[in-house]
Amino acid sequence: MVDWNNYQFDWFAVYWNEFVNWFMIQPLYAQILVIAGIFAILSLTLVLAYYIIKGLVYLVYYIFKGTYYLLKYIGVGIYKLFKALYYAISGKEDPSKISIQYNTVNGSSQSYPKKEIKPVFCFKEPDKVKFCSECGSEFSEKAFDLLSSRGSVYCENCGTKYNSSPIEGIS
Repeated sequence: MVDWNNYQFDWFAVYWNEFVNWFMIQPLYAQILVIAGIFAILSLTLVLAYYIIKGLVYLVYYIFKGTYYLLKYIGVGIYKLFKALYYAISGKEDPSKISIQYNTVNGSSQSYPKKEIKPVFCFKEPDKVKFCSECGSEFSEKAFDLLSSRGSVYCENCGTKYNSSPIEGIS
């Protein structure tokens, strides 16, 4: 007679016993290959399941992200449409589109004569330079010695190259 309380597990026991009997009559090398094959199939199944789940999560993420941007820019477009309609109906000028003109006299802009800029030469003394001109940090003694001997050094904080040639043209 059938025991209905354990019926769902009876089929598993039957197939498991058949597999164990088959496995035990195989030679040792075949048993090792079967075990290696089972582990390979399980590991590949887990890797495949991982990448499928990962792909589905990315798919859902990018669907939500795309939907968010779609709704966001639809809202921005509707806002700009109603803003333009408001300014068109009310007759007011949009403050973001008002242009400001400077230096106008009687509708024409003034032009000033251009001055020639002559280069000014500045003399640098490496003994007096103690700070980086870019970030303002003080040079260390090692950097200061390199500046004195080589004439150039890189700042230790920001990495800017500082040259101390004796004459530098400034325009």
